[in-house]
Amino acid sequence: SFIWCTRYYKTGDFELVVNVDTANSLFLQKDFYVMRETDDNVGIIEKIQITRNEDDNELMIVSGRFLSSILGRRIIEKQTQLNSTVSNGIYALITNEVTAPINDARRIPNLFYKYSNFTARLQAQFTGDNLLEVIEKICETYGIGQKITLNNNEFMFELYEGTDRSYNQTSVPRVIFSDEYDNLLSSNYHEDY
Repeated sequence: SFIWCTRYYKTGDFELVVNVDTANSLFLQKDFYVMRETDDNVGIIEKIQITRNEDDNELMIVSGRFLSSILGRRIIEKQTQLNSTVSNGIYALITNEVTAPINDARRIPNLFYKYSNFTARLQAQFTGDNLLEVIEKICETYGIGQKITLNNNEFMFELYEGTDRSYNQTSVPRVIFSDEYDNLLSSNYHEDY
């Protein structure tokens, strides 16, 4: 089985369940990448579990998070005040803590960012916070998606804006899930007093 969960504000995750054999053991190791041809997200293997099912087959359960999780390996080391656009604020955090930190040992090589211009104003101050958590919180506050993709052995951080297809807007077609449109695989109704 394969679960590939893409998220908008936060880092996505995945889980892959395969039979234990030599080929799978060679290709599915901690810190290896998992990719899909139909998606530009890339997963990093963080956890491997071996289990035996009821048919006495050994299964390997491989799971992890997408590339954005590497930002969670850094904290905002020194007091940082932001008074800029959202884009410039996030890029400043990445530059200070990842791409050009004062301590070169903290640098994550091959990480770049694709510039996007989100002009909402950001005023904040951070010290000692987890970099990924700060970026996810900013993105959620301002309705911006974030991800890191892999292209020619380079990590590319990107901010992007999705399309609002909710019921509360009228500029693009809405997405409605309903039995009437025959687009539900299953449904449950539960009432609890």
